[in-house]
Amino acid sequence: PWDGPVAGVRIARVGGALVAWPTPEALAGGDLDFVVSVTRGGIVMLEGGGQEIPEEVVLEAFALAREAAAPVLDLIDRLRAQVGPR
Repeated sequence: PWDGPVAGVRIARVGGALVAWPTPEALAGGDLDFVVSVTRGGIVMLEGGGQEIPEEVVLEAFALAREAAAPVLDLIDRLRAQVGPR
């Protein structure tokens, strides 16, 4: 059953800054690389790794993933409203 949209977001830390949907070049120089699946209710899946990343940075990465996924979730809802249930 449909329980709302799910969006995937890649988050990296490059030069000390967290970036959503980083380029491949940015990923090569980063020390954190997460792929986070997000619903409106929260995070449903996380995959990735990092090099001795402080807990607060990991939590900031999760918050950025939720923030970056919000427009994608909105788009999926709008598309579903146009198409209707199938």
